[in-house]
Amino acid sequence: MMAKILIIDDEEIIRQQMQKLLTLDDYETFTAEDGTKGLEIYDREQPEIVLVDVKMPGMDGIEVLKRIKERCATTEVINITGHGGVETAIRALKLGAFGYIQKPVEYDELEIEIRRALEKQEMQKQLDTYVQSLENAYSELEQIF
Repeated sequence: MMAKILIIDDEEIIRQQMQKLLTLDDYETFTAEDGTKGLEIYDREQPEIVLVDVKMPGMDGIEVLKRIKERCATTEVINITGHGGVETAIRALKLGAFGYIQKPVEYDELEIEIRRALEKQEMQKQLDTYVQSLENAYSELEQIF
């Protein structure tokens, strides 16, 4: 099964374009026009990746990022912005954003970021499994000796 991706952007045309392209690449996609609706969909669908516009009315993308990371640290959030300030990008990365993409979004760049985020999640799962195996082996050894 392909990854679930949530797109949160107040511009309908951008949501539709990204959804169309990601669906063609076999991702299961969901869209929301604002942060509040986005978090509702996030809680229901538990996507692996969230693409979120930084500048939106109401709850902005930085606040959405914070709330998603509080819910699940392993969800990767990629911020998208048409108003690229370096300080906003740095703030987002400090809060745990996986990446930061400028509008207009180049689909190739987006695709690479998504693939990198999914690879990171896969490596983390493998590492967690490995650590669990080591802990189990250590417990068994402690019982023997």
